[in-house]
Amino acid sequence: MDSVYSLGWTEADFHAEWEKQVAEQTKPLKKQSDQLARHKIEAILALYKNVENHNEDIEKYENMLENNDYPNGFNTSEVQSALEELEEKIKKYKKTIAARKAKLSVDGRLNLTNLLDNEFLKL
Repeated sequence: MDSVYSLGWTEADFHAEWEKQVAEQTKPLKKQSDQLARHKIEAILALYKNVENHNEDIEKYENMLENNDYPNGFNTSEVQSALEELEEKIKKYKKTIAARKAKLSVDGRLNLTNLLDNEFLKL
């Protein structure tokens, strides 16, 4: 400590800096703005819609494989490749959805759940 005191620091300086640090670290978290939360929720809903659309496409490709019916010049390997690509995209979307949901505030998660459960919006 003598080397610090020799640089001109005093005990009072240390206490003042400590008080500033305590005040800064114990501030309450800033509340998310409603608009920012709304944008985050809309982005998550868009990802859910992409997952839904990809699942519909997967069902179509699986039907092609089951019925051995390949329109527009598709063949088995192309359909299988498209299926694998869509399944990989869905995995990525689900990870992204989980990460973004975790970052939402409690109110944001509640709003998202209410929107996902809203039967009117599902039409």
